[in-house]
Amino acid sequence: MDQVEIKRRESSIVVIGTFDPREMAPHWFVKHGLIPQEDYTDALEVDVVYSEMTKFTLGNIIIEILPTKIILRSGIETLDYRIHDLALGILTVIKGAGVSAIGFNVFNDWYFEDVSLWHKVGDLLAPKQPWLDAIADSPKAGLMKMQMQVTKPEGVPGVYNVGVSWLEEKQWIRFSLNDHYDESGVSAKLKNPYLKKSKGFDAVSVLTAFWQHTLDFQKHIVNGFIEQARSV
Repeated sequence: MDQVEIKRRESSIVVIGTFDPREMAPHWFVKHGLIPQEDYTDALEVDVVYSEMTKFTLGNIIIEILPTKIILRSGIETLDYRIHDLALGILTVIKGAGVSAIGFNVFNDWYFEDVSLWHKVGDLLAPKQPWLDAIADSPKAGLMKMQMQVTKPEGVPGVYNVGVSWLEEKQWIRFSLNDHYDESGVSAKLKNPYLKKSKGFDAVSVLTAFWQHTLDFQKHIVNGFIEQARSV
């Protein structure tokens, strides 16, 4: 059996809107009960607090506040739930004010011990022959980076942005997924039973309904690609 292994991984939640980085410094999180006082004292590392950006790290979760977005990310899979809880806490405190979109992201870097399987994945997703036919004198063609935007099934808001890229290290591939939701996409599909009807963009409902789904779906599609390549 050819072997593949995930070597690196990162997940993140990105909230798009209007925010004040200086106001949303670490003490703001403590004030609203999003960070325990003992963590603020013992485990928090502050990089910068400024009008254009607040950035700090708490227990392997990186938190960035920018005027147009909030980013919560971690390279440790067991902290996915903590990212969710922090995002939910922030959205609850600000009552969704100024939030226009939310995105869920995950990437993982796979190492392929079997070089032939590594090539087969590239051939599956980006066949070489059309390129060699178009440029007949070329001795070589291969996937470097691609992104596909896939519309979700009817009744489910948002789109999937799936990325595949070769890394500098041979036999590595990065698979990424961005699961994007915005006001127009959600309001157009309010029949979705997972979303509450509201006057504005309900980021809390989207977060609650779809964060875990995004993480599970990314695993599903990557495993599907690899199994298809194995069967070739």
